[in-house]
Amino acid sequence: MPVNPQIIFTSAKHAELLEKQFEEKAGDNDIIAKTIVSCVSSGSECGGYSDFFGGNRYPMATGYIGILRVLETGKNVGAYKPGDIIFARTPHQLYNRIEAKEALRVPPDMPVESAVLARFPAVSMPTLVRTQIKPTEPVLVVGLGIVGLFCAQMMQHCGYEVYAIDIDAARRETASKCGVRHAHASIEETPAYGKYGLGIDCTGGDGAVMAMVKAIRKGGELSLVGVPWRKTSEHNMHQFMYEIFYQFLTVYSGFEWCLPVHEQPFMPNSNYKLFETAMQWINEGRIQVEGAYALRDPRKCDEVYQQISKGQLPTTCAIFDWRSF
Repeated sequence: MPVNPQIIFTSAKHAELLEKQFEEKAGDNDIIAKTIVSCVSSGSECGGYSDFFGGNRYPMATGYIGILRVLETGKNVGAYKPGDIIFARTPHQLYNRIEAKEALRVPPDMPVESAVLARFPAVSMPTLVRTQIKPTEPVLVVGLGIVGLFCAQMMQHCGYEVYAIDIDAARRETASKCGVRHAHASIEETPAYGKYGLGIDCTGGDGAVMAMVKAIRKGGELSLVGVPWRKTSEHNMHQFMYEIFYQFLTVYSGFEWCLPVHEQPFMPNSNYKLFETAMQWINEGRIQVEGAYALRDPRKCDEVYQQISKGQLPTTCAIFDWRSF
């Protein structure tokens, strides 16, 4: 049985790479695969690492997306064979067993570092599926972390005039290098202030959301994509309700899991369909990833999470590279 290194949050604000034996066998519909790279979510994983809500139970496994090489398949798995490269929702560990239906084939010419990032455009894609605002109106995207960076590019690719906001100059520079045409430090300085048909919050910050409400036209939409992990301002619910009421805004959760995991009758836009579409757009260069990530050694996992939790990560996101194992 091979040794299976795995990143574990052993306590609040502490991560370790621990080893256990990999004892799982492939069932008839399963795949056994070895991780090549896995991507860090600076939102969801940071929430688990920092225990924002309190009550987390440790030790805790973490991670939710990887690019893997197929090692073994069950007898009913005809779509994949050993050696194939797949995209799958797996934790940060070297070996994984997954159901074949939970895998997506990675195009043969696509770098694995680019393929794993397809997870992040799909976070904001449910807003694109849901919105009634057409590309004739400007769109406001606030927050240029990895989700916001790809959200701005995605909406721009679909024909919207996008104005992206982040107070961090390095993030704005990365956005500009990735082709985002309008990257600003504040909402108020944008020329479409008060005229946005759609605002997409990718910060989860209540202060940012309050600022967005005033920038959206009457009857517009506000999509809350960022997870509100903690209170970030002194704004209160009355202020929020007042602005929404008199702006006639439609406000909705942009939570990605409002869609089914897999396609259903009358619901073609599943999570996996969005993963596949995001991967295609990245591979075709419609969404740029250059400069958005850095490869990191899983052995230095605690350093990575410390940097994320303190806002000190030098790049927009981190990818763990398992190829030396």
